[in-house]
Amino acid sequence: SKYAGLTYGKTAKMSKAKKGKAVKKAMDSTCKEMKSGNMAVVGEEGSREYKDFNKMMSEGGTMTNMQMGGHISEQLAETCESLVAQYGEVISEGFVNVDRAYDFKIEDE
Repeated sequence: SKYAGLTYGKTAKMSKAKKGKAVKKAMDSTCKEMKSGNMAVVGEEGSREYKDFNKMMSEGGTMTNMQMGGHISEQLAETCESLVAQYGEVISEGFVNVDRAYDFKIEDE
């Protein structure tokens, strides 16, 4: 599983060490998925979003101010990897200290 078993109800039964490994695997998998995806940036300045181009095409509708290409997926993956490098340890430590995945919250200090 790309989220390494981090589903509702399963995390309470996991040891802290196993949860920590699963969180790291999920973060790495997410960044890798972004790199291999066909991502696009859509929307007006100030409210632009990254979206999966193939999913947008299958859903139809209007796309405003879209940019796409391999560089978009690469930029998104690099940002993800940077965030994981900077905050991954904090996220992992916080996550292992809750029983349910949805109980973990990131808070400003």
